[in-house]
Amino acid sequence: EILPIPSTQPAGAIVGTDPLAGTPILQGSPVNILVSNGQVPVVPMPNLIGLPSEQVAVALADVLAETGVQIGWRFVDLPVDDPSLWGRVVQTAPGPGTGVTHGQVIEAFIGVQP
Repeated sequence: EILPIPSTQPAGAIVGTDPLAGTPILQGSPVNILVSNGQVPVVPMPNLIGLPSEQVAVALADVLAETGVQIGWRFVDLPVDDPSLWGRVVQTAPGPGTGVTHGQVIEAFIGVQP
């Protein structure tokens, strides 16, 4: 069966199979062909709140590994009075759970000393 799926590849491009290539199956077993429908996939924005700034790249690399969606980021300093928040993500734009797409750049607000 041919299954159209969201992908960063152009519409009509074969992006995979189910089961995965190399998986042993019985002769005559069904195999799904995954074909890009040309729509960029949307994934929920991960919750980065509370992470140390150096962990943002790791968290977004995990999203890429799990979904194929690459999210860029930039840091924005946000003065906060609480020293326990210095160097940590205190807010993101968009917020956690909001849909983000491949190639989108998010803002991670990092707590800094006022």
